[in-house]
Amino acid sequence: MNKVVVYGNSLTSLPPDIATIPLSSSIRLDNNPWECSCENSWMSEWLHSVKQSIKVDSLLCNSPARLNGKSIMKISHREFCYSEETPMAVIFGLSSAVSVVVVSVSVVTIVYRLRVKLFTTWNFHPFDRDECAGEDMDYDVFLSCSSDDNLPHGNDIRQKLEQSGYRICYPPRDFVVGELIFVNIDNAVVRSKRTVCLLTSHFLQRSGRLMLPFIVSIFHLSCT
Repeated sequence: MNKVVVYGNSLTSLPPDIATIPLSSSIRLDNNPWECSCENSWMSEWLHSVKQSIKVDSLLCNSPARLNGKSIMKISHREFCYSEETPMAVIFGLSSAVSVVVVSVSVVTIVYRLRVKLFTTWNFHPFDRDECAGEDMDYDVFLSCSSDDNLPHGNDIRQKLEQSGYRICYPPRDFVVGELIFVNIDNAVVRSKRTVCLLTSHFLQRSGRLMLPFIVSIFHLSCT
């Protein structure tokens, strides 16, 4: 019986083509530093098929370190192809994705909370479509209320809005003295992004005759 001996020849792998060659001789492959990588996983199945010609139990893995000293015949394909880097890569990928989401949410939250300050400081209104092209309104809100409600209600609302950074057109303070009330109202509506009316019984009783200027001013807001 012919015998092929490659004992102790520092072999780390065999060419895959050997699996297609019928064996007519016994082979001795032990005492070699076999590399039990995924690329060499085919060797386990092949060795099972030729175990009558090869002393398979003595074929031990040299690398990777996790399989060192283990018989090639007792290693599953999953063990051959297991990568210690894969879980870490997945964890790193998930961590990166989570970090991006957290940073994005944080930025959006900060911008949202500081939106009024940012807008009033830099006069930047990316989502505001109230202004016509080329216009820059003087006020964010025209606060209209009856003079009987200025104190404390109207003034309290003004203070709270201004503390939040809004620019308020407040009649007792900002209306031009000596100007017709109709003109003051018209100017306030046209120069403000919003018109807020404090609807009380005083407002309805005393301001009924002033509704026409409101209506006329609204038409002035149409962009041309």
